[in-house]
Amino acid sequence: MGLPNWKYYLMRLANTLIAPLPSPVGYRVANFFGDCGYFFGRKSRSNLEQNLKHVVGGDVEQRALRRLTREAFRNLSRNYFDLLRVPKLSPEETYRRVEFEGLEYVEQARAGGRGVIAATAHLGSWDLIGQVTLAMSIPLTILVERLQSERLWDYWMKLRAHQGMAFHPAGPQGVRAAYRALKRNELVGIACDRSVQGNTVTTTFMGESAVMPTGAAELALRTGAAVMPIFSTRTGRDRYRIAIEPPIFVGSNGGGHTREDVRLLVDEIISAMEPHIRRNPEQWMLFHPLWRGGNGG
Repeated sequence: MGLPNWKYYLMRLANTLIAPLPSPVGYRVANFFGDCGYFFGRKSRSNLEQNLKHVVGGDVEQRALRRLTREAFRNLSRNYFDLLRVPKLSPEETYRRVEFEGLEYVEQARAGGRGVIAATAHLGSWDLIGQVTLAMSIPLTILVERLQSERLWDYWMKLRAHQGMAFHPAGPQGVRAAYRALKRNELVGIACDRSVQGNTVTTTFMGESAVMPTGAAELALRTGAAVMPIFSTRTGRDRYRIAIEPPIFVGSNGGGHTREDVRLLVDEIISAMEPHIRRNPEQWMLFHPLWRGGNGG
């Protein structure tokens, strides 16, 4: 479903009126818009509720589930506020607000010389990962879903790329850019909790059968790049944690891998991803059905 132009103009207005606000005020405004999204975004709310139910368990009380869902909407709105502030904050300023876990794994992953696939999820403030890698002088290429609204897409990408990050739409163009980045031993960021190109495998996620994306696994198997699971979460206002898991090393087979090879690597990524989502379900913002029996795409 395409995004109408009014959302583009709303983002431009927010950039003018909200981005300059001090963070305590800006986050209060973001929470208000998050609540609006929760109350009026019926389909997205329903999809997210169903996804979170798989995370916290089917016996969760409806009131608690609604509270988690509403907070996830607020977190998404806070992410937009953070995104609007990107041109106003240097990567170094952002870096000072981050607590790290497993930072030593970055160089371990790069030691193979074949590049690193930063496997992440729609968790916390995921744009933060790119800002931090810039502060560490590590180039990062990120593959993202392309919006059908060309003007809004261009505007978001301009904001995201303001400090020098490279964003490409998931698709043939993005894959070519990812190959080039990996050959330079750089990082390529891919979200591994939702497929936008249709390349999937049915496996187990959160203890239940789910259709999971295979892009990161297939790219790693083709190139020999290490897979480094990395996740961001909010720990307070303008405070974040980036957790980096031990890298997963695979051999390059130039595309000679089997479907089972892909599934096994996807399962390793899932094993790294699940604990972070379980610990912070209110920060997991997946608004499309993931498990079978969802509410539609």
